[in-house]
Amino acid sequence: MVRKITGRAAVLVAPGSVAVQEVAVPEPADGEILTRNLAASICHGDVCRIFEWRWPSLGFGAHPYPCLAGYPGHEGVAEIMVSRSPAFEAGQLVLTVSDGTYDRMFADYQVLPGRCALPVDPEQVPVHVLMAQQLGSVVHALRRFWPWEEGGRTAVVVGTCSAGLLFVRMLKYLGFTRVVAVDREPDRLALATNFGADATALVTADARGEAVRALTDGENTDLAVDASGTGWGRRIALAAASRDGQVGLYGASKDDAAAVLRGPFHQGRVTAIGVDEARREPSLGPFAEALRLIQDGHITAREHVTHLFEFEEIAEALAIARDRDDGVVKVGITFD
Repeated sequence: MVRKITGRAAVLVAPGSVAVQEVAVPEPADGEILTRNLAASICHGDVCRIFEWRWPSLGFGAHPYPCLAGYPGHEGVAEIMVSRSPAFEAGQLVLTVSDGTYDRMFADYQVLPGRCALPVDPEQVPVHVLMAQQLGSVVHALRRFWPWEEGGRTAVVVGTCSAGLLFVRMLKYLGFTRVVAVDREPDRLALATNFGADATALVTADARGEAVRALTDGENTDLAVDASGTGWGRRIALAAASRDGQVGLYGASKDDAAAVLRGPFHQGRVTAIGVDEARREPSLGPFAEALRLIQDGHITAREHVTHLFEFEEIAEALAIARDRDDGVVKVGITFD
């Protein structure tokens, strides 16, 4: 009798309760790869699913428990152990980009289709390229929000979460002269300055109109991005945009009043544009671009992983990601 190989996996056994268990290592089918996960990060969507923050507009509701081993992790860097995909060989380092049906990254081993992986330079440190997945979603969003080759004059980013800070960096890379970061939390704005914002503005939840436009010192705002996914963030972004400006609506909506918009729609002469799932783009184009930007040194993303935990500490890591205390930008997990 052949003994089954096992590995560790985080199993969501109840809302907010994760147990590390030994589970059988899955076997890849034709077209699939088996990976040994090296590093993973926790995104806000993971937190919402694990702690059952129900957002009707997204369909985040109750799960059948226990959930599949490794669920819902989907941001990671891994080494291929077995390849049954013609695109890859055993030993390759890859960025794993699940299409939403293979979210099992919180485990030592994972099986996913070859189409859900991108090759990574073997000289790269896994944690240093870990942010390529979230950066890929930002690249994808900006292709919709700002489809022109040259940057504009002034951009406003509302919400300085991890994605918001990546928007700050990408807008500077695209050539925007001035990028203003806006938030309700002063500690988050201090982070935005460190990540390249030219100016910051602390606002209240009900800020709007001329008070918001004054944040840019009277300059026209060519692009205002709401990275917060909240009603207040979207109101501020719409108010901050100049008469002919663009408004980009990014991220999961956290209340019914700010339902995710696929757009474009128009408020006066302002054009507001939502964004769909980057992970479903053909050939994972935005993520390949994000990898290139990081590996070539155009975007420095390693500082985004501010808190790093061993896999056995995943419950603590999830709590830190949920509470966003202690200057958290992104929480990472290593498996060695």
